[in-house]
Amino acid sequence: MPTVLYSVENNISSIVLNRPEKLNAINDDLMNELKAALRKADEDPQSKVVVLRGAGRAFSSGFDISHPLPAGADSEYFRNMTIQEVGMLRDILELKKPIVCGVHGYAVGMGFGLMTACDIIIATDDVKIGTPEVRYGYSSTEWILPYTLGRNRAMEFFLTGDTMSGKEAAELGIVNRSVPAETFERELIKMARKLSLIPNIALLMNKAAINEFYRVNELKHYLDYLYDNCSIIFASKEFKTQHEMKSQMPLKEYFEKMNRPFRELEK
Repeated sequence: MPTVLYSVENNISSIVLNRPEKLNAINDDLMNELKAALRKADEDPQSKVVVLRGAGRAFSSGFDISHPLPAGADSEYFRNMTIQEVGMLRDILELKKPIVCGVHGYAVGMGFGLMTACDIIIATDDVKIGTPEVRYGYSSTEWILPYTLGRNRAMEFFLTGDTMSGKEAAELGIVNRSVPAETFERELIKMARKLSLIPNIALLMNKAAINEFYRVNELKHYLDYLYDNCSIIFASKEFKTQHEMKSQMPLKEYFEKMNRPFRELEK
């Protein structure tokens, strides 16, 4: 079964993450198929706009961490892994056509990263958004947030691993708008159709102009920095200790153990 579905109708390309039984957790197959679908959408003459969403109960729960690390994984291994991960985000950012993202259920970890790389984001009011992976010793690569939130709010978000609802994210400007779950599909397609009515050259050139702003402001330099930053974290003793602990118990039990001190803090 393909992990990513692609179709085009009414000048709108639809890309669907298709591992619903895993809450669309990202593995190598999904990452490679997503890159291929993005290339196909960008080159498809029948398409003017791209919509990215997830099948089933969630947009994406982030990277699939249910598999053990390969023996001998070192900083170079993690640097190469990060290059692939950040490369996937850059593929979205550098798509010539506008891409609308619809998020529901969960958009956490790298699922949150995929979301923030898109041009316009429609979220359900109750979607869970954030970077909880930092609480388990993982690196966060959601690089766009400092531009959206400013330094201090981005710091809080990255360093605490807190999550928020779609409604809270809309108030902060992380997503364009949040809507009730029952109108989510309609509002997502409505936005894509609105964009498809714009003359194509205007869509392409206006998106290119905004992306050029980020390039001028050294976004590429920042992305290059992330490669080494993340590889240091993943090769650290602390990360390996966390990963060993995770491998010795069911994931649900591991997350419960790691999140318990944060819940107690809020009492």
